[in-house]
Formats: sequence, structure tokens, C-alpha cells
Amino acid sequence: MEETLDLDVGYQQQGQSPSMQGPAEESLNQCIAGVIRALALEDRGGFEISDSNQKEIRVLCEVLGQKFDDLAERTAALVEEVSVLRRAMEEQREAIQDLETGKERVQLSLESMGNNLRRNNLRFLTVPVL
Repeated sequence: MEETLDLDVGYQQQGQSPSMQGPAEESLNQCIAGVIRALALEDRGGFEISDSNQKEIRVLCEVLGQKFDDLAERTAALVEEVSVLRRAMEEQREAIQDLETGKERVQLSLESMGNNLRRNNLRFLTVPVL
């Protein structure tokens, strides 16, 4: 007589909480937990996975593959966003540096103008009156 293991035993029954939220993810987590236990028991020679559970495992693998593909796409998009943000930050740093340089130039220019005005005023004041 062949023994089979039901995959519908999940994290909640083990006293653990699912790593993902929502009923679909919880169901997926339960299925994953069942597959892991079933494979571990089968490796020890204690159980053989039934045909229906093998189908569930195939579906699970497809779903996991899709989730990993989605995750890879989202990760690539996030990496691109980070690159764009880094470029924007670098451009802002350069713009700030340009503003600081411009500010220094304006300050030097104002100082020079002030010096010129003082010199001109002194010259004007020292002109002999006829």
C-alpha cells in the first residue's frame, strides 16, 4: 500500500507566520511548506508524492518562476530608477557647486566695486578746489 502526503498543511499549523501577505500568498506559502515536507519525507523513503500533488508542485514551480521573473523585472526597474536618481543628485551637486562658485565671483566683484568706489571717492575728495 502506497502512502501519500497532503500538501495542504501550511505555516499557520506550524506556528509560523507567512512571509507574504494576502490569501493567495498564504495559500502559496502553505503549498511550499507542504512540498518541502513531502520532498523531505520522500527522500527518506517514507512517502511517495501522489500524481495530484505532483501536478500541484508543477503549478507551484510555474507560479514561483513567474514571481521570480516579476521580481527580477521590478528589481531591474528599481536599479534603473536608482541610477536616474544618482545622476540627478550628481547634477544637483554640480549645480550647487556652480552656484557657490558664482556666489564667490559676485562677492569678489562687489568687493572690487566697493574698493573702486572708495578709491574714486578719495580721489574726488582730494581734488584741489580752484
